[in-house]
Amino acid sequence: MQSGLVCGNHPVEDPLNLKAEIRRFQINPLNPLIEFLGDVELVAHGDIGRYYRAFDFYALSLERVLRAISVGRRFQSQVRPYYGGGCEFSPRQRTISRQYRDQRRFFELDFTNYLIHAKILLDRTIGISHRFFAGAELPSFSSFNSHKKFLRNHPNVFGSTHSEYCSRIVMDTDWFNMPIKAVRDKMLVHTPPKHFLFLAYPNNHDLEMIFILNQERKHEQFGNARLVSFSARRIARDIEEFLLWYNSYALIAIRKATGK
Repeated sequence: MQSGLVCGNHPVEDPLNLKAEIRRFQINPLNPLIEFLGDVELVAHGDIGRYYRAFDFYALSLERVLRAISVGRRFQSQVRPYYGGGCEFSPRQRTISRQYRDQRRFFELDFTNYLIHAKILLDRTIGISHRFFAGAELPSFSSFNSHKKFLRNHPNVFGSTHSEYCSRIVMDTDWFNMPIKAVRDKMLVHTPPKHFLFLAYPNNHDLEMIFILNQERKHEQFGNARLVSFSARRIARDIEEFLLWYNSYALIAIRKATGK
């Protein structure tokens, strides 16, 4: 999403069922591919092992964010409106208040960790692509960003052999550039432009990381935008969809490449 003074992604409107969503995103979309490869040593030491570790860290960091969103939303809707009302909190309200007090100081850290591990996961995913690419000119297999740039700059490098792959990576992963790469690189890892950072509730079901940029200058990564938003729930859906597609594509491509 990038329109005028706002860029980033859209919050999720669906209600958050915490247990169901945690279970959903703990399922590794590349399990069928990994089972097909069936190489224990590779799982322990090679490209698959690096992917496995990245996915585990990604899923754990996402779980923390989902728990933060859940307790934050419950506090905002069930506890905060009754502050100063002269009424005694119910046992449930006291429990939510205690959970929120204990977890709130970790919210920003959890969002930051999730964004970092999301990018690492994508880097590790395209590391598997070396198994079905062949040729004199090959993209990076360690950086999703470099991988994508190569395919964009060399659209016909594999002819029609991997046209679907190239199109998907180049055309259908805008969510990687914004907000994953832009926010991770420009706001969290490297020296950022002057900004305000806070967490906000755009609706009853999501929690966003919001950056308000300095209005006195234009920022290359963000154009004329003055507000950058990041929804972890939205990115989780984008990554899940991408990994499910990647699993299907890689299975077919590796079978063709190996004759299995």
